[in-house]
Amino acid sequence: MQFLGHRIRFSHPEVLFPGQHVTDKQREFCVEGKRIDLLFHIDTIRHIVELKAVPLTREHVGQIAEYYGLMRTRYRDGEFKLTLVAPSIPTYRSTLLEEIGIRCVEVPENTNLTGAFARSRKANYTASKARK
Repeated sequence: MQFLGHRIRFSHPEVLFPGQHVTDKQREFCVEGKRIDLLFHIDTIRHIVELKAVPLTREHVGQIAEYYGLMRTRYRDGEFKLTLVAPSIPTYRSTLLEEIGIRCVEVPENTNLTGAFARSRKANYTASKARK
């Protein structure tokens, strides 16, 4: 985990998921030797959250895609949603990501972590539906 705000986001998942009831949460969830920053269960959906302290890069996109593949392999019938959180996310990246079901949340470095995010686009698709 590369992000100072990860503790607040783990302790207060309502910052990332306002109005939703988190039934389980895990920090640094290990799958095949890789560590998912945050894993939240809301209803029957596992939310994979990757936190970045630097502007989002294509390597970060590959990282969360790999986590999705590892989790789908382990939990074949599971339903997953993916969220990338970074202080800056280029529009050309977030446009594609959100169209394929990966939620992008931009949190400027000096933001009050319990406040609203500066930008979070729609992307209410599940990653499993985006695959179809």
